[in-house]
Amino acid sequence: MTRRVAANIFGGQMAEATYTRSAETSLLKTVNTLAGGQLIQLPTGEAAFLDSKDPLAAGAYSENFRTSGKATVQKQTGIVLLAGQEAFWDHSANALTNLPVNDRDFAAGVVVDDASSLQTSAVVDLNKRPRYKIDAVHGPALSTTVGTPAAGGFGRALSIGSAVKLLLSSTTEAQKVDLLSVDGMTPGAKWILEAMIRVVSNSAGAAPDLNIGVANGTHASDADAITQAAFFHIDGAALDVRAASRDGTTTVAITDTTVDFAVGSAVANRVLLQIDGRDLTNVKLYVNGVQVLSGTTFRLDNATGPLFALAHLEKSSAADVFEVDIDALRVVTSEQ
Repeated sequence: MTRRVAANIFGGQMAEATYTRSAETSLLKTVNTLAGGQLIQLPTGEAAFLDSKDPLAAGAYSENFRTSGKATVQKQTGIVLLAGQEAFWDHSANALTNLPVNDRDFAAGVVVDDASSLQTSAVVDLNKRPRYKIDAVHGPALSTTVGTPAAGGFGRALSIGSAVKLLLSSTTEAQKVDLLSVDGMTPGAKWILEAMIRVVSNSAGAAPDLNIGVANGTHASDADAITQAAFFHIDGAALDVRAASRDGTTTVAITDTTVDFAVGSAVANRVLLQIDGRDLTNVKLYVNGVQVLSGTTFRLDNATGPLFALAHLEKSSAADVFEVDIDALRVVTSEQ
C-alpha cells in the first residue's frame, strides 16, 4: 500500500509530482463492508471492482480496486448486449444493463463480446467508451427540410442539450425534416447501429412517418422510396415499433415488431433501437435489448452503399403534428 504521509522531498525541495500508484488500480477507504469482487462507483465516477476473494471491512484501506482491464461482470438476463455497446451497472439489480434509469446506475464500460439474453454475465472493458465510426448526434450531420419553416416550430433539426429534436408542425402541408450523418460506411463494414429515441408527442392521424436506421441517402418526401435501407418505423398515431428493409433486390415490407412505445419525454420513455449488420444476409434487429422479428430475414447483401445513419420524419399534407427527441444515432464497426 502506498500512502503519502509527508511532503515528498527531492534535494531539499518539494517535488511537484511523484508516482503514487498504477492507473489500473485505485486506493479507497471503505464506508461499508464490501464483498470480494463487488463492483462499485468511485468518487472519480469510474467503475471499479474489489479484486479480491475476501471481503473488505468498513473503514479499511485497499488498493485492490481495479479500474481497467477486461472483467467478467454479472448481467441481467432477458436482454442482449452486443459487442461495442456501452453497458451500465444497474445499482438496484446488481447487474449489467443496456440503459440507465433515474437511480444510482453508472457506466461500467464497453461490451467486448456479444452476450445473449440467457447469459448471466458479460465481458466488459472497464471504463472504456465505444469508438463510434458514425455519430449523427455528437458528430457532423446534415439536416434538410421540406415545408414552411416557422420560428419555434417546424424547421431543421434542433439540438437541445445532447439530444436532437425533429418535429412536424400543425400547418396543413407536406413536411419533411431529417438528420443524416456526414460520415458513411461500406455495407460490409461489420456495423451495428444504435439509436435512442423519445417520442415526445405523436399525431392523432396517420400522416406522419418516422424512420430511423441506415440508408444510402435521404429523400425529400418519402423514406419508403429510399432504395437501400434498414429502418425502424413509427407510423402516425400508432404506438407500434415496426421495421423494414430494402437493398435493391430484396424488400421486407413494413412489419410490426409487436413492441409498443409510450409517448413522453422522460427517461422511462426512452427506446433503444439496434440494427446489427454484421451479417448482411440476416440483419438482426433489437428493441430495448430484445431481438424482434427473428423469423423475418432482413437483408442488405445487395446494397452497394455507402450507408449513413438517418432519422427521417415526414408527413403528407395534413395538420398532424409529431415530435421526437433523438438521444443517440451512432454506429460502431469492426473487422470481424
